[in-house]
Amino acid sequence: MKRFLALILMIAVPAFARIGELPRECEARYGEPVQDDGDRKFYRMSGMIIMCDFFEGHCEGMMLANEKRDAVGRSLPLSADEIDVLLEANSGAQKWEMAASAVFNKTWVTADAGRVAHWDEIKRVLLILTKGQKERLEALKKSNVREKLRGF
Repeated sequence: MKRFLALILMIAVPAFARIGELPRECEARYGEPVQDDGDRKFYRMSGMIIMCDFFEGHCEGMMLANEKRDAVGRSLPLSADEIDVLLEANSGAQKWEMAASAVFNKTWVTADAGRVAHWDEIKRVLLILTKGQKERLEALKKSNVREKLRGF
């Protein structure tokens, strides 16, 4: 059964955006975004919610979650097979290596350190980012904290 599920997921991989794609390539996969915030676009397809962040015209970050919700409104978790297939589709031909694993979180990095992925069991989202996008998000977070605490 697991092998059958993995096969089905591998066939479905082309339905999911990939890091590095242009907005028009993402739209060719899904159709029009369900929400378009300029450099951030949201799609729904194959039971998934897909958020793509674009930088300089290319998808540099993705958040993927199950569209189905539990009784309290959280996304149902992605299966290990789904996570494996999504990581493979976004590997950039690099091998993913487990960088950290804890009860509620797992982090992978590609062999060339060009991409990072993070599964958050509490939020039930898979994030996949380029190294550049990760650095930009960290710098933005640091800047926001400095601005918030200005004058202390």
